Amino acid sequence: MSKIALKVITFAVALAACSCISVQQDSRQPQLPAECSVSEADRLWIDHSLEAWRFASREIAGIRVVPDVQAILFSGDCVLRSENALRSPTAEGVTWTATAHSGSVSLPDGSEVPVGVTSYASGGKGSLFFVMATPTIWTAAGIGAGSSPDTFLIPVLLHEASHIAQIGPYGPFFFACVASRDRRSALRFLPMPSLEGFALVMALDRIAGPDWKRHAFGDGALTVPEMLDEVLRSE
Repeated sequence: MSKIALKVITFAVALAACSCISVQQDSRQPQLPAECSVSEADRLWIDHSLEAWRFASREIAGIRVVPDVQAILFSGDCVLRSENALRSPTAEGVTWTATAHSGSVSLPDGSEVPVGVTSYASGGKGSLFFVMATPTIWTAAGIGAGSSPDTFLIPVLLHEASHIAQIGPYGPFFFACVASRDRRSALRFLPMPSLEGFALVMALDRIAGPDWKRHAFGDGALTVPEMLDEVLRSE
């Protein structure tokens, strides 16, 4: 491994170890309907997560257009759905519907998931959505116990939202790879996991400038690893 590559990886790991995004604590509550119960902790996490997404997409990734996507969040009692949670520029503009569930959550592609630890995005069968369990589900399963939901689950939501944002530039290539069962090629188009992914693109931004955004969230000509390889070869 070259000294330059080692420096980049070290910088990325250092950034990943800290909080890449700081969400200011405030007293605002997400405007959720009252048809079913969502805990105070889950409500705050939803608010902080979407605020983090607005900041990250605007200030870090430079994402100007997010595709139409349904956000689905569920707690032990309730399923929340929003058509504009990732697209609204303000918290006040986000609208939700809420329904009680009986142990499973129906999804736009016609499938169902059992209530439990869940987090993924999908663009299959002509429907674009992401679904995620709220923090109370994760902590009940013993994941992240003792940690702030903002620390360990906001990055998870950002990771899934970045999948959605990259459907435009990388979606056709990715789904073609999936259809041909070319898993190795398909993985080239996936964003890297949560904080590490943001750390890597921040390192790329520091070394090569903001032009990476043109590919990652625009024309899709190069993946982030390919862009990093290109920068390292030029050094």
